[in-house]
Order: sequence, then structure tokens, then C-alpha cells
Amino acid sequence: MSQSHVVSNLVERRAALADEVVRLRERLDAATSDLIHIDATIHIVDPDFALSDIRLKGPTRNNPWFANGELSRFALDALRQATGPMSTRQLGEIMAARKGAKPKDGEDWDRLLKAVLGALQRFERRSVVRMIRGDAVGQRNIMLWQLI
Repeated sequence: MSQSHVVSNLVERRAALADEVVRLRERLDAATSDLIHIDATIHIVDPDFALSDIRLKGPTRNNPWFANGELSRFALDALRQATGPMSTRQLGEIMAARKGAKPKDGEDWDRLLKAVLGALQRFERRSVVRMIRGDAVGQRNIMLWQLI
């Protein structure tokens, strides 16, 4: 009796997954070997170095609305055109409108505002912008930003 199309499709999918598992194991073995060699090299250069102090680098999540560097440029443009300090939320709303992005829910807005805040904090470390506590201008618990 011949196999049904369901079984043949499942067999084909299983073969593809099994092949992927083999390739992933090979990549894992190669990465593990590389890690062992790097650890050994670190210990040769600095025998007292604590490898356990190295934090793992997680994957970065790109912002779905802005290309690389675009969000930072939009933030600076908005601050240049502002007549006074702006909140993170105001900047996020301006940038979303400029890009035509429509965050669907609170989680999307949180992701957008975290990205805006991250860009502003990077600019603050480079002394491009400064953060003013909203308390200083009568807006409690708000971070306001302006160009330096």
C-alpha cells in the first residue's frame, strides 16, 4: 500500500529536521571547541582571570520600525526643532508619526520608548544631550531631554 500524502510530507519534514539537528550539533561542537581554545588563551595571558566574571552577550532585538541609526537621527532632529526640553514619550510620538509607525499595544509602545530612551542615554554619555528632571520644571517623574 502506498503512503498517503500526509505521511510522505511528514517523512520529508522529519528528514529536513534531522538534517538541521546534525548541522546544529556540528556548529555547537565547533563553537565549544573555539570556546575552550579562547579560555585556554586567556589563562595563558592572565592565569588569574576569572572566566566566570564574563557576562553572556544575548541577542540584540532590532526595532521593527526604524533602520539602523535612523531612530538616533530622528531623535536629534526632533530635539533640534524643539522650542524647549522634550519628554521621552513626546520624542517617541514624534518619531513614530514621522516614520508612520503605529504601535499596536502597550508592549509595542514600551519597546519603542525603550529604544528612544536608549538612544538618548547614549547621546547623554557622549555629552550631546542632557536629561533634566521634570521636577525642576513642574512635571513630576518625567525625564526631559534637550541638546547641549
